[in-house]
Amino acid sequence: MMTLLTTRFMPYFMITWIITNVSVCIFPIDVMPHIFRYGYGAPFYNVNRAMRTVIFNTKNQVGLNFGVLLVWVAVSCVTLAGFQVLVRRNRSSAAAGAEMTGNGETGTRKENAEVHTEDVRADEKQTA
Repeated sequence: MMTLLTTRFMPYFMITWIITNVSVCIFPIDVMPHIFRYGYGAPFYNVNRAMRTVIFNTKNQVGLNFGVLLVWVAVSCVTLAGFQVLVRRNRSSAAAGAEMTGNGETGTRKENAEVHTEDVRADEKQTA
């Protein structure tokens, strides 16, 4: 998500992500309103259930919990790679479009600064 949201919007995403994950772990999902049924697939809920199984020796569903967590890892890896490809493609096409129109700066910073300095000197000569 960092690729899509950029660093400017990351705090908003993280607050929302934390609230939605922790809200399903406070009470059992069976006694909460129906809207909280998404919690069965939430990562923090599955970590919580696996820890309860290991610590308190409750009903053993560790395989299911780790399965859900592995699916989250796989989905995260696939979407991260997909978003990176998408952003790289958009940036390269934007750079190519700027290069074709002549609006983009295609050299190094030093070269661009030298060109800018030469443009300023030429403008000063024309006005003098």
